[in-house]
Amino acid sequence: MITLDIPHDHASFPGHFPGSPILPGVLLLERVMSCVQSQITNPLQKYTLYNVKFLAAVSPGDQLSLALSDGSSNEKQFSMHIVQDGKNDGILACTGKLRFNETH
Repeated sequence: MITLDIPHDHASFPGHFPGSPILPGVLLLERVMSCVQSQITNPLQKYTLYNVKFLAAVSPGDQLSLALSDGSSNEKQFSMHIVQDGKNDGILACTGKLRFNETH
């Protein structure tokens, strides 16, 4: 389980959306990619994200827990929850799969 903090002053919040800020989905996926990259030895250069579902809005100051599990030899499944009351399995924010080709 990987814990990620979303700062109140993240640069994306003023424009996404003014008065009701939420973290863009592409930034959630960037966090997933970064965590996957830290767990493998070769750089991710070609990959496919699929079956991605955004299920809850991530707000300024939220803490997220990211769970990664192995699928096939070149696949990871992920789920990201908003931590609530200190529990990592709070509200499911997004889920999906990542298929990748490691380069040598």
